[in-house]
Amino acid sequence: MENLNVGIVGGSIAGCATAISLSKQGHTVKLFERSMGRLEDRGAGIGLPIPTLENLQSRGLLGADFPYLTISNRYYKVPSREFMGKTIWTQALGALALTNWGALYRDLRSRVDDDSYYTGLPVIKITQDEIGAYLHFKDGTVEKFDLVVCADGVDSIGRSLVSSGSCINYAGYIAWRGFIPETEMPNLEGPLQSNVNELVGQHALMSDKGHGIVYLIPGFNGETKQGERLINWLWYENVAKENLDEALAGRTHGNSSVQPGYVPKYRTDYLRNESSRLFPAYFSDIVHKTEKPFIQSIFDMHSNVYASGKLCILGDAATTVRPNSASGVVHAMTNAVKLADYLSSSISMAEGLSSWNMDQVEYGYGLVELSRKVGKALQDPTTSWKSMDSNSMEIWWDSVMGDQNWYVTDSKNRN
Repeated sequence: MENLNVGIVGGSIAGCATAISLSKQGHTVKLFERSMGRLEDRGAGIGLPIPTLENLQSRGLLGADFPYLTISNRYYKVPSREFMGKTIWTQALGALALTNWGALYRDLRSRVDDDSYYTGLPVIKITQDEIGAYLHFKDGTVEKFDLVVCADGVDSIGRSLVSSGSCINYAGYIAWRGFIPETEMPNLEGPLQSNVNELVGQHALMSDKGHGIVYLIPGFNGETKQGERLINWLWYENVAKENLDEALAGRTHGNSSVQPGYVPKYRTDYLRNESSRLFPAYFSDIVHKTEKPFIQSIFDMHSNVYASGKLCILGDAATTVRPNSASGVVHAMTNAVKLADYLSSSISMAEGLSSWNMDQVEYGYGLVELSRKVGKALQDPTTSWKSMDSNSMEIWWDSVMGDQNWYVTDSKNRN
């Protein structure tokens, strides 16, 4: 197939991965990001299965020196008199790489030619006809492309043109998020390092108002040495839809999240009080030490079409996956590399897009269903977590998953 002139809407992880993948196949790309300058790094943690990470490195999307920490266990905990809480189950993980959003974005962005990456150019409309697809910019200019890829997130401008029946569904919970330097790890019992060492793994902290997660990730500049990392945490709080507006107090108009520094004091006080009431002491102390927590609403959405004519959507623009399955970033990167693969192996753009569409729609549907299943189970307010032990947790997990795979590898070799 001939080389294409491709316009990409959205300059975050999905957009950069698409630009790199298509450029390596000889296509000419222009990537348009509505924001000015580098995208904001909020310090959010990300998990990637090691085989996925290695595949991305082998394809040249990530460098051999990409910073991450490797873990192999997830510890389910409930409050107890002990500072670190009581571990009710140690779940074996397949080798999992933990990193942060900023490290991933910076590595990808460094591989996109600056001459191909345009900032401060909001796209306000997309049209297409028999000879091309057209991006209409806020400044009044219009540019024609052979193919337009929308990698512009859950509020994608192109989704309605490709998959008009897609609906964004609120999951019933929000995610409080934050981080602290590991040197600020609470030190109420014993030496500092003994507490930090217990965080080498991923902790799931169970409660009847949703579960918390805490784990170490590289520092803002990719530091992985002891004493230079970050402690990343989340609390998925069950919030009824009718209470969502109040839960998101401080958000800017139209956003489904509250940025760091914009959460009102009364909401931060609420977070800290609830963390003390619901979770082990160490997690509560980490939350209390977080100066600027932030919030994101949890949604899911699946498009039943990813490509139409000379326009396609990918990443969160096509399918938004709850974080519970640790697959949102993996989904976006997979969409991008598979798009390049299908286009390169087809005799025409239309054929490549058709094959890619069928493959990735099915893949995205599976991820959404998986994340719904896992999220529902972890957020179930009726589960008596404090009465659980390793045996009952194993039975619970099998009842949740059945024969479906997660990102863990356990005794049934789920990977």
